[in-house]
Amino acid sequence: MLGDDRGSHCLSRNERSRMLSVPPVTAEQCHQAWQNYRQQARHGQVWTGRYHLRFFTWGQGLPLVFIHGMADAPEAFVMVMDQLRERHLCVAYALPDGCHLGGLLSRYQLNDYAEDLILLLAHLGITAAAIVGSSFGSLICLYAMHRYPHSCRWGILQNGFAFRPLSRWERQLTRWGRALPGWLGDWPNLHALVMRYLEPTLMGGLPEPVAAAYLRHAASTPIAAAAWRAWTIAQSDLRPLLPGIQQPVLLITADQDRLVPQYCWQQLQEGLPHWQRVEITSCGHYPQYSHPAAMAEAIEAFLRSAISE
Repeated sequence: MLGDDRGSHCLSRNERSRMLSVPPVTAEQCHQAWQNYRQQARHGQVWTGRYHLRFFTWGQGLPLVFIHGMADAPEAFVMVMDQLRERHLCVAYALPDGCHLGGLLSRYQLNDYAEDLILLLAHLGITAAAIVGSSFGSLICLYAMHRYPHSCRWGILQNGFAFRPLSRWERQLTRWGRALPGWLGDWPNLHALVMRYLEPTLMGGLPEPVAAAYLRHAASTPIAAAAWRAWTIAQSDLRPLLPGIQQPVLLITADQDRLVPQYCWQQLQEGLPHWQRVEITSCGHYPQYSHPAAMAEAIEAFLRSAISE
């Protein structure tokens, strides 16, 4: 199995970690991916018992399910999926938002998020899948792999974590945000300013359509939903579960990520029995926007090696 340290024949730390230096996406690549998505993706909705889960599927082959982050949307992965759709049935879905999709977020726990994922797999007739968790989505991915190992056979954590404590000011913002109405898009100038600070790679040097796509997706996130997801992060510590996750896991990290500290992926390496890591250089927290080809390449290489073991 990948990343097993129980013998000299197994992968060394250097072999389990590698770096990818790939040019960022171009405006033409972004346009073509979105055009393909509009023409080929199929959309659906399923009631989970908690909320109306909106999803889309694209492609064919080994199922690959994408879980978006705290202030993002399932369409965040369109450019990555465009690279993988010929070999994988790509699936992405929207997390509950407490508004037009429903879901009582004050009662939501990781167990509920994981059950929603499994219900979606059952609805689509998928018995085993690779799960991609982006940032906040990585918590759902890890918990689902722990509880449903036969359904969640491979894990990909993109700038993920098992434990990411919030700072004092982050906790205060989370407390305030849970009671606020409206959407992040109601404060466009403030949100763009914050993102230019946190994500200079995405907001500063990439084609306008790419940055606009992220801002559009974030703008559609209810403020309270983002805050409740942040509160889930603050209340979660999955480090004790890591040794029991026996499935292969890929860690996709970025050398310029300002949102998830380096110690977070180091804790994953220390706790997970079977892991590989790919670091994308000159990249921030959102490679699905800035470096989709690199992210797709890392996923495809990982799955080829994991399935062959």
